[in-house]
Amino acid sequence: MQQASVEPETHSWIVKLLLNKLSARVVLATSIIITVLAWHSTKLYSDRFAEERFEGNVREISNAISHRMVLYEQALWGGVGLFNASVEVTRDEWRKYVNSLKIQKNLPGIQGIGFARVLAPGEIPEFENNVRAEGFPEFSITPPGEREAYSSILFLEPFDWRNQRAFGYDMWSNETRRAAMARARDTGVAATSGMVRLVQETNEQVQAGFLTYLPVYENTSEEILPEDRKGALVGWVYSPFRANDLMEGILGSQDLNFHLSIYDGEKVDSESLLYQSSDEIGNVSDRHTSTVNLVIQGRPWTLKVQATEKFVKSTTTKIPMTIAAGGLIIDALLFYLIWVIYGLHQKANALAEGMTKELAESNWHLKQFAYAATHDVKSPLNSIGNALLLLEKESSGFSERANKALDWIRKGHKRAINILDKLAQIVQMKETGPLPFQKLDIGSEIRQISEGFAGDLAACGGEIHHKNCSGTLFFPRSVFESTLENLISNSIKYRNPDPPLHITVSFQEEKNGPCLFVEDNGLGFDSKIDTEKVFAMFRRLHGNIDGAGIGLYMVKQSLEFHGAEITCESEKGKGCLFRVQFPLNVGEFDHDT
Repeated sequence: MQQASVEPETHSWIVKLLLNKLSARVVLATSIIITVLAWHSTKLYSDRFAEERFEGNVREISNAISHRMVLYEQALWGGVGLFNASVEVTRDEWRKYVNSLKIQKNLPGIQGIGFARVLAPGEIPEFENNVRAEGFPEFSITPPGEREAYSSILFLEPFDWRNQRAFGYDMWSNETRRAAMARARDTGVAATSGMVRLVQETNEQVQAGFLTYLPVYENTSEEILPEDRKGALVGWVYSPFRANDLMEGILGSQDLNFHLSIYDGEKVDSESLLYQSSDEIGNVSDRHTSTVNLVIQGRPWTLKVQATEKFVKSTTTKIPMTIAAGGLIIDALLFYLIWVIYGLHQKANALAEGMTKELAESNWHLKQFAYAATHDVKSPLNSIGNALLLLEKESSGFSERANKALDWIRKGHKRAINILDKLAQIVQMKETGPLPFQKLDIGSEIRQISEGFAGDLAACGGEIHHKNCSGTLFFPRSVFESTLENLISNSIKYRNPDPPLHITVSFQEEKNGPCLFVEDNGLGFDSKIDTEKVFAMFRRLHGNIDGAGIGLYMVKQSLEFHGAEITCESEKGKGCLFRVQFPLNVGEFDHDT
């Protein structure tokens, strides 16, 4: 009894507080502050999302370069294997090996694969004569001059005009190349050189270059000890790279979202610039910049990635401004509603003074309305949904056209909230990652989910049949349940009005993994034309039936996120057959056993 006596006093105090001019101003100021806070938090989230997306792309670029260089190294190891497996490798055998790699297709960006022989000064005449005897009468080791040790490029495929410029070149004579060659010789692993100008370069379209070396030791069955490597060295299998050609082969030439600069070493300066994106990509933005350090076969590289204006535009969302604009409209509406309520209250009080008992009773009803209305808008956090409730109190005096408009606003508001909730679920799903996999008893799961639709099926005279629903499945329980519930719910929603509804749920093991089938005899659609529409966002194939057009889109997104696939076959007027293919190798996902 005590609580009942306190509540009216509390409500009366709230009504008195709201039914004055100051309350309307306070509500307006408070709601504007909330709108600004909502805009600010959304703006922060959008900026953080853009930064995370940028960092993800930077990781993709650095990983692509690292992985491709490892692939090129494997091709060089194949050349070392050829020497280890042969008594002597001929020029023709080397050409066949390199041609078998199909480097133009499988290793884009590589200038070639070659072999350089290590030579002592006394071996030079005989070596040059042997090469000349192979059909190269003008062959000689370059540059000329006396040195303590020599090397010579003996094989280099493809032997095109550009690579022919390097034939016979002594790479050991160059300090930058020699450092990498010595490191490969002494360590027995791949070594990448610093930035050089390749012998293959001409005076047109000059590109910075570098080389990767692998040592070739004397062919012996015994393992060569580190201290014996220098004496056992025969030469190097190597590849020259033109930096621009290499990066185009790895990253492509038309990525307009990022500007990439690669520096040889750990310093970012113009003298060590190895590669730079084309100026055709557009203006570079200073909003997103990242520097990454890589080690390529023992050689440090520094990558500087900058986002372009195109990337900034692609990550800029209108949601913060939409929230700000929508919030201000709602703020103004709340202010207007409270102001109107205040005016109605004042008018009711003035009329009550000179009215009869009937008018006084009417005034009492008006006060009850004012109380109910002010109670509904007492919190400035109420949005347009609360405003609609207040308008519904007045709808009896509205015209038919106004009532239709009000109903349209109500449905649009409800659908908008539903859509936003669904979109939030999709974002949350992709941020939190795949759900844990669990061992499911298919028969039990399908039976329990089907029993949940008993009331709906009884109301429409439909029934569910189970076929081969046995066995186990490793998959997240919540994703499996929401998928089956959505498919059964759609079958009921889009049922054919004439024949009784029949839904068949079946499960079977197939070669590519277990499959779930849900078939009905509903309205159906032409799957040859509308297959993509049925899983698209905001698309509905039957406009006369209520729906947000997002249910099957979410099902497809959730299934694919966990390695499953959903397809549909349908014919208009003859129902639908949905097929869910679950992953065969669940080891790629986290799961509980």
